[in-house]
Amino acid sequence: MENNFFNIIAEQAKRKQEAADRLERSPYSTDSYSVESLSRMIDIREKLNHISDNPNIHVALEEAKEYLNSLSWKHRFTSGDVGRFTERDSLYFVTPENFSIRLKTSNVQTNNIRKVIQPFMEKIFFEDKNNVVYFEPQIGFTVQEYTSKEFLLLQEMGAVKTPFQSNIRQYKLPTGLHIQNAPNGLEHTGSRVNSII
Repeated sequence: MENNFFNIIAEQAKRKQEAADRLERSPYSTDSYSVESLSRMIDIREKLNHISDNPNIHVALEEAKEYLNSLSWKHRFTSGDVGRFTERDSLYFVTPENFSIRLKTSNVQTNNIRKVIQPFMEKIFFEDKNNVVYFEPQIGFTVQEYTSKEFLLLQEMGAVKTPFQSNIRQYKLPTGLHIQNAPNGLEHTGSRVNSII
């Protein structure tokens, strides 16, 4: 029986490796981001950094919300328990390039606004209950965010002079869209979308 267990594990590992090899041989696309779109993101980060200097976290959070809500976004939504909105739900703001910034309001109790205002993530997408990938939020879809370390570093720069080539791969497979994070990239799996603003 123990031998059978190891055979099953070995077979699963083999299938997983074969799938990874097939994916690696498949055509894919990546995105390139313009200096203008990167500069807009950096300007937003600088304004939020200035807001973060306010020692009163509640005042700073309201200023951050007001500022972000004054801008034009592709999508705005919250995540948390579906069918129930609370003040602890995360607020997301998505650019036309699919950069996303999140206000993680559950971190308010840290009394550190810099833990509430998260950095921009490079690519946001959504998965339904069958793990089908979408770029439009829908109630009940799970939030997925990927970013490379290079993209995070861009946000700390005062200015950019060249476009940025993403290393996040998008594969169009017979089974649907597959997103592969950049090597050594960071990811965040959020709660489900519970309201679209």
